[in-house]
Amino acid sequence: MADIYQSSPDLFDLLVEALGRLNRGKKGVVRFLCGAGVDEADPAEVDRIVATKTDSIGKFEIVRNVLEKLNARGDSELVAN
Repeated sequence: MADIYQSSPDLFDLLVEALGRLNRGKKGVVRFLCGAGVDEADPAEVDRIVATKTDSIGKFEIVRNVLEKLNARGDSELVAN
């Protein structure tokens, strides 16, 4: 089954790349995503990995993991401010 994205896969990859590069460290990536309004449950798994086995995950993998969870829920996660 093909991945379904709210945006094009190319844009998704660019977003992963940009967010990974904008944050200096792995904790910074997690804090950024939480500060951007991502549900706390989405980055919880990668936050535990960063805290316990930091060498086993990279910044880009953190972003991709969280955004894929967010994307999987589709439009229900979009909130008008």
